[in-house]
Amino acid sequence: MPGPRPPRTAPEPSALTLADVAAIGAHMPPRYAVAVHLCAWAGLRSAEVFALRRHDVSLARDDTGTLRRPLLVVCDEVHERPGADVTTRPARTQRRPRPVHLPRTVGELLAAHLAAVPNRADNALVFAAPDGRPLTSLRRTRLLSRAAAAAGRPRVVWHDLRRVSAALAYSAGGSPADVAARLGVRPSTPAGRTTPDADARLAERLDALTTTGDRQ
Repeated sequence: MPGPRPPRTAPEPSALTLADVAAIGAHMPPRYAVAVHLCAWAGLRSAEVFALRRHDVSLARDDTGTLRRPLLVVCDEVHERPGADVTTRPARTQRRPRPVHLPRTVGELLAAHLAAVPNRADNALVFAAPDGRPLTSLRRTRLLSRAAAAAGRPRVVWHDLRRVSAALAYSAGGSPADVAARLGVRPSTPAGRTTPDADARLAERLDALTTTGDRQ
């Protein structure tokens, strides 16, 4: 007699493309759409993106109005405890604040988002619930799941967007050390050292990918 059939497993979803990222962002509620792009282009964890405050963002412009090295400083993460309000706390995945430079195109998306957010206080969350508080992990998961399904990419989770970010950083010439520093992780192999301006230069090269189409 033939042996038992092996259990069926769902196929692994293919890697997200830049077109997928754009479509998912377009199907998110407008107040959270740019969070998708920050995860995909800056490599932030969802708990880090939804803990960002206005004072963590630098969007200085030169005399021509062009953004000059748009920058996020990742300091905190969303923290949840049973029976307690959702808050933010210093990110446990890093010893010090992590600077992450943005491609200018993504910086412009963030600037437009901030201009539309009514709360202009320096400590206001960049992406908050309507009551101004951080979003729970469950709420974030549901928002992304619905947007991804509407975009034709079901089963997408926030970490998939970080994978996009890593792939983009490597395709733009980032070294293992550069990519590890950008994502806030320890490299899996000896990766050497990154230089102080490596992330800013990497963001400038990434900017070309935002205007030349989907290369994944």
